[in-house]
Amino acid sequence: MLTPVTAAILTENSLYFIFLVIAAMALGVYLKLTSGTKKGSRADILMEKYKTMDRQTLESIPDGMLVDAVIANLMSKIDEKKGDDYLTIPLLSPGRCAVYSIWLTIKELESKGLQGFLSGKPGRFAGLAADGLELVGAERSGGAMREILNAAEDATGLPELEIRLKNSISQENPLKKCVEYIRANPDEFLDE
Repeated sequence: MLTPVTAAILTENSLYFIFLVIAAMALGVYLKLTSGTKKGSRADILMEKYKTMDRQTLESIPDGMLVDAVIANLMSKIDEKKGDDYLTIPLLSPGRCAVYSIWLTIKELESKGLQGFLSGKPGRFAGLAADGLELVGAERSGGAMREILNAAEDATGLPELEIRLKNSISQENPLKKCVEYIRANPDEFLDE
């Protein structure tokens, strides 16, 4: 049995404990609400920075960042709910579609190889990449991609065609040609 003094101390300590719990929860809510200044991924930062591409912004981007900036701008246009780039990118200007398709193809080839690229969702962009490669002046790479598309049913010849495509990409440097294309055709990349 508790003495009246012990009961009073426990009640006072209980109230103190409850007050501390409420204060800690309030502090947690406050920190959660004010943590918006936390930096996101590089892609998130670039998408926010280049969400809208006007002429002044486009002209101020250094060549070494230009393709990444254009890709970030394009990614910001993809419907977050659907999250399907193939529903958005082909409807944009030929230059935007070309740059995105080339960039995606090269990244996928580097990370997953030709078979991984063609068998995944990004493989839907293979035909657009072939068109894009030719548009920016990487004709050998575009031709190699078209051969791959024609031979895709017969997977036996794909390893040699993959080597040919990768060699063509290495020699022609399509991403550099994308920079040249963007500089020569800025109106295709503006949101104005």
